[in-house]
Amino acid sequence: MRREIKIDGGSIAIFEDQFNKRVRLDEYEGAAEEIIHCLKQSLPLWTEKVIAKVLQKDVRFFISNGFTCEGFVAGYFSGEDMYFLVKYLSPNRALSTSWENGQKILDDILLSSVVKTEETEVEIKIATLEDASLLAALYTEVFPLYPSPLSEPEHIVNSMNKGTVFIYISKGDEIISAASAEVNKKLKNAELTDCATLNQARGNGYMQQLIKRLELLLIEMNIMCVYTICRSQSFGINKAFYNLGYSFGGRLFNNCYICSGLEDMNVWYKVMQANQKPSNHAG
Repeated sequence: MRREIKIDGGSIAIFEDQFNKRVRLDEYEGAAEEIIHCLKQSLPLWTEKVIAKVLQKDVRFFISNGFTCEGFVAGYFSGEDMYFLVKYLSPNRALSTSWENGQKILDDILLSSVVKTEETEVEIKIATLEDASLLAALYTEVFPLYPSPLSEPEHIVNSMNKGTVFIYISKGDEIISAASAEVNKKLKNAELTDCATLNQARGNGYMQQLIKRLELLLIEMNIMCVYTICRSQSFGINKAFYNLGYSFGGRLFNNCYICSGLEDMNVWYKVMQANQKPSNHAG
């Protein structure tokens, strides 16, 4: 649930996520001291993790008030950089049990060469409200657990009505791969998310094709920054973003409930330019 709260000389916008037991500060205006005070006073009793999206000028003040930095996205705030600063209210929530394996996966990817995936030529469609049930069926099969209710067609319809763009690849009457972009026109950024491919359809380069198509759509919308937050334990999805020229921006520990339970999530980002065509890393 998103809430906007007025403070002296400004306001804060927070997202209360009871399912994942976290509260996120999405936007703010005003003095940092007032912002942090209001944020602390607004936390529900179930909160285990506080995540703040912070401008560079305020990073030092947040750190001096007990926050630590877990991630970074260049150009998030209409061209200005954003830092993920966090505070844990539960000691167990701060302890990652999968850090070592996640770091090995990341190191292997960052030391690897870019792979130009063999892409099977397919038709990519922009989803409409009528596709919500088929999208929900895909997400239900791929994700036994997900941080948002993607298995419910009503949730997907609501997301579309709020501006999220879903695209997909289908085979017969079944959607076999899909992804979405949550567009923030005010801040000129978009989060690429809800990436899923059926097991039997993997290995065909579908996700990279979907990501590249979303990038083209976002460039047309004058979006300046594109980023994703994906499972640190998934080699495939991290490698896909690396191959497409995204930069690693950090790891959010025990960020949300997905697949196996509470998992660490990696941040990847790309700064888009006007009239830019999506490209891979050089070399």
